[in-house]
Amino acid sequence: MVDFPAAEEALGKSLGSIPLDSGFTFLVIDTPKRGIQFEQTGAASKTLRHQTSRWATEPVDGEGDRRGQDIHCIRNRLLGRHLGLSGAELPFVQNKFGKPELPGQYGIGFNASRSGPLAALAFVRNGTVGIDIERKGIYPSNPFLAASRFFTSQEAEWVDRAVVLEEARQRFVQIWVLKEAVSKALGYGLAMDWQAIRINMDALETSGPDAISIRGFEKEIGPSWKAELIRINNNTWTAWAGSHDGLSPPDYIQIHADGTWGPLDIQEKYPVYEIARLKSIFCTRRN
Repeated sequence: MVDFPAAEEALGKSLGSIPLDSGFTFLVIDTPKRGIQFEQTGAASKTLRHQTSRWATEPVDGEGDRRGQDIHCIRNRLLGRHLGLSGAELPFVQNKFGKPELPGQYGIGFNASRSGPLAALAFVRNGTVGIDIERKGIYPSNPFLAASRFFTSQEAEWVDRAVVLEEARQRFVQIWVLKEAVSKALGYGLAMDWQAIRINMDALETSGPDAISIRGFEKEIGPSWKAELIRINNNTWTAWAGSHDGLSPPDYIQIHADGTWGPLDIQEKYPVYEIARLKSIFCTRRN
């Protein structure tokens, strides 16, 4: 059983020692069911909770809202410590799709995602980042129908080739987290037409070219944009996409429910891929 006061104290100490100056820090957090009760981060935290709720892929009420507040509190503490500001002093803004950001002069991009008790946070120096995390319990009951609705015909066909239903669910989520990471890095989130993003999983599995490509957005996506797909914690999938200063590999860190932290337990990791910019690709939904 977790000693919650001790866990909160340990987490507070952990947040004071987790580095954000390596160029790219990727955190996976197991949020305690009781919630994090240490001091909140000021008026800016309330504003960010409202803004971020518009971007959420899950409802943010009840327990979900409480866990969402935990994530924002952790994020604001880390950003504040890194920038030498209190939570109330963090000058958050949002783009037209509701994505929370800090003005460019602060030189740090960030993004968050949540799936039940698991959360992911990413911070990059002088760049942009999008992430997604999906745990096993929320996989679609009918991945074939879901793939035909959201994915290109090539992607849906790859899901269809699964031998058993559980494999099809795994395949659906692998494509989903990559697409959402790319769309969030671009600043669109779920407002983006996902048909513009093409995931060639056969190429991804064999380290082939153009495993991840996108139609349009030539001004937004530069030659340094990359993405990665990772499996953690017994079939939880997560992905990141974007660019950052120096292009250093991420520091993968896991914060446990008892407040301790250490290296992320990665069970499977695909190679880091460059995102190809295609001015015209033919992607159609299946009838």
